[in-house]
Amino acid sequence: QKPFRFRPPEGYQTLSTNNIQTSILPKKHFGIVLYTGDNTTSRDISGLQFQPDFVWIKPRSSVSNHCVLDSVRGVHNRLITNSTGGNANNGATIQAFNVDGFRIGNSSLLNTNGETHVAWCWKAGGNSNTFNVDDVGYSTTSAAGITEGSVSLSGASVNREAGFSIVTATAPGSGNFTIGHGLDATPNVVISKSTGSSLYWAVYFRDITNTNKKYLQLSSNIELRTSGGDMWGASGHTSTLLGLSAGNAMVAGDTFVCYSWAEKPGFSKYGYYQGNGDDFGGPFQYTGFRPALVIYKNVTTNGRNWRMLDTTRDNENRLGKQLFPNLSNSESDFTSGGVEYFSNGFKIRTDS
Repeated sequence: QKPFRFRPPEGYQTLSTNNIQTSILPKKHFGIVLYTGDNTTSRDISGLQFQPDFVWIKPRSSVSNHCVLDSVRGVHNRLITNSTGGNANNGATIQAFNVDGFRIGNSSLLNTNGETHVAWCWKAGGNSNTFNVDDVGYSTTSAAGITEGSVSLSGASVNREAGFSIVTATAPGSGNFTIGHGLDATPNVVISKSTGSSLYWAVYFRDITNTNKKYLQLSSNIELRTSGGDMWGASGHTSTLLGLSAGNAMVAGDTFVCYSWAEKPGFSKYGYYQGNGDDFGGPFQYTGFRPALVIYKNVTTNGRNWRMLDTTRDNENRLGKQLFPNLSNSESDFTSGGVEYFSNGFKIRTDS
């Protein structure tokens, strides 16, 4: 309440919120915005504290697809998480990535009149072929700084501070290969998609897909799968390279995109738990921070959907408003229970 009479000892700071923040400022790297569509041909959606590189949008109040776009593949180029379809170039989707959000057209996926929408947004490098190297800003140096694998990248955007990167390349004729991901840390999660073919989204989750053959499918509710070949290449993923294989989730000669996340304390957490069947006292998951977004899936039982919960659509401790990445369903609520959020994690309050 009063200023110091003497200088604080060397290495110490005054007690204030400015001096107790984590090393990563979450809202500078991830954000969620809600909006209602108006069917205009050009409209800015704002509310973020950064320029996004990866935007995932879902109409909440209608049966409609999940639409993802990124700065590396470029505006207009959308993929759908609940579909195996390839890339579609549509000028009515995202038209620009702005310093505090993005500009949309009158696409029925993004801007249906009167429909409520949610957009989950991540910052990579801040633009195509860029690196975000510290909290001050991002470097605009070439993506050639990424460690080269056996296949060269066609584009990249990397945020080493928050542990997120987007890279694109073209699959070779056959066999295992590697590409750089730029994170300087082994990814916990990798989502890859062939953008030129109707092939499934392949999901790597380090704690579960612990061999080169195991994978999940983002566009499907099937359980953990095992590929006949090396889904993640001969050596899997490392702190510099992604291991992949032509012929599984990608066709030789096709372009593809990989979204990779590496865990950062205070910002992101990846793990797994075993259910106990208790309708109220389910397992508690420690994250070390209050999560803004939780994505989870039952991986051992066939027919279980992916689910997404967040604290923007639900602003109370109990979260029940769910969307399904593999389904076009509108937003629904748990009939009872749900997930309870805490300052350091979340607890399952349902046997669903």
